[in-house]
Amino acid sequence: NHRRKGKAQNCLRLFESEATTLGARTAYLEVAETNAAAMALYHAGGWSQSGRRIAYYRTADAPIDAILMAKTLVAD
Repeated sequence: NHRRKGKAQNCLRLFESEATTLGARTAYLEVAETNAAAMALYHAGGWSQSGRRIAYYRTADAPIDAILMAKTLVAD
């Protein structure tokens, strides 16, 4: 019931704003490669893939890679 209502997007914007206020220049995160909704949210918010951790998450079915993402908050 809470999906697609902008709450995650607002949380992400708030995080970015607070991080910038505290002096962060770049933000980093990781997401399971199978989490398509989160990947779409981050890409739409200007995040880009910066790396990959192979088989980082272990599940009963198969290991899942972690996608590392980054976003410049303040231009140098």
